[in-house]
Amino acid sequence: MRIDAEDPATGKKFTGEAEALTKEGIDKLNDLRTPALGGTERDVDRFIENLDIPGDVPAEKWADARVKLKEMSKMIIEVVIDGVKTFIRVGRKILDCILYVSKEYPNVTIGLIFGAIISALVAMIPVIGFLIGGLVKIIAPLIGAVMGYWEDLRDKELKRTIQEALAEFERLKTTGS
Repeated sequence: MRIDAEDPATGKKFTGEAEALTKEGIDKLNDLRTPALGGTERDVDRFIENLDIPGDVPAEKWADARVKLKEMSKMIIEVVIDGVKTFIRVGRKILDCILYVSKEYPNVTIGLIFGAIISALVAMIPVIGFLIGGLVKIIAPLIGAVMGYWEDLRDKELKRTIQEALAEFERLKTTGS
């Protein structure tokens, strides 16, 4: 299967063969967990505009991030299957994955943001920031993400345990209850 892609920012084109890609694989890539991302470009832009500002992110930074998200959402890959062109909305799929992970694992997202903020603060400290700022910029977000991940795992385990306990009482359920 031939794949044609173009970088919207630079106009650089890519062409290649993807032997393992099937029609089912394309359908799966175009299947989105976030229904709002399946609409028109205008619908997707409106959805991105209405996203809540995460944490303590300044409004002007969030505006820049929304512009980048909109640009990314428009990225597509053209695939030719037996002479027929079809498209993979790869930008929307990436955005969908980001939204899914941040929804499923909110503590990882918060930990990553917290780590990034800590690293930026350390980088601003005179001399110390110069000496260890680069290292902290790598390590702090990772530590924050790992700590958030463990917190999310504990939450998921608790939820599963409660559901298993409630399932034992399902046989007691009667009509109308």
